[in-house]
Amino acid sequence: MPHLVLLNHYCNEDVVESLYVNYKKKVGVISNLSILNENKKCIGKVVLVQDDIKKKILLDSIAEFNKDKISWSSSNLINGESFYLVDSYWIKNYAPKPKIDVPVKVYDPKTKTISLEMENLNFNQFMKRRLLEETGKYQHLIMCAYENFKYLFSKSNDYYFSLNSTIKHYHIDQTSLTTIISLVNNTKKTIKSEWDNYLRESITKDQTVKMVDELYRKSKKKQASNVVALMKK
Repeated sequence: MPHLVLLNHYCNEDVVESLYVNYKKKVGVISNLSILNENKKCIGKVVLVQDDIKKKILLDSIAEFNKDKISWSSSNLINGESFYLVDSYWIKNYAPKPKIDVPVKVYDPKTKTISLEMENLNFNQFMKRRLLEETGKYQHLIMCAYENFKYLFSKSNDYYFSLNSTIKHYHIDQTSLTTIISLVNNTKKTIKSEWDNYLRESITKDQTVKMVDELYRKSKKKQASNVVALMKK
């Protein structure tokens, strides 16, 4: 289904309806094509996903794609971003691998206070740190039960087997386990969203620095050519 709130900035309702009907198996993204990730691919926020797309591309997630695989684009450009359609075969969820500066909570034993500090982490490190911050208040046994459930479910893909097996071996009641599963899963989604925002900001910042450096380089080259021309006279 389309993310109509965002799409309306780039397309009117008639165009959106036409895209949804006539462009099957397409994924719609909002992207600044001048910003590339470490894989030299464009990245964008997914705002339209057709119901019959088998590949698991989630609405509001960050995806990566090649510029030459765009099949349709909006004429509206807002702050360098526009709306694009990419065939689902050529687009995939962006699995962030780079390390970026992100804020995490740290404890100072001298002052016995907790403050924010910028650290250079990758996505897995960030998830682990933030998850510890958010779930540290939960009992160790409950979190071990959650990890056991997730492990069993990833192997068997059987929800009730994983649930009942964890209840049996971790001596935890079903209500407590299902509650913690929901809480931690939602927390992970929130942390993933935080990371996506930090990642976009970091890539944008890096791209801006590169653009400024390139302009400076061209300016210096132009100045040098002007000096040479003057000397020849």
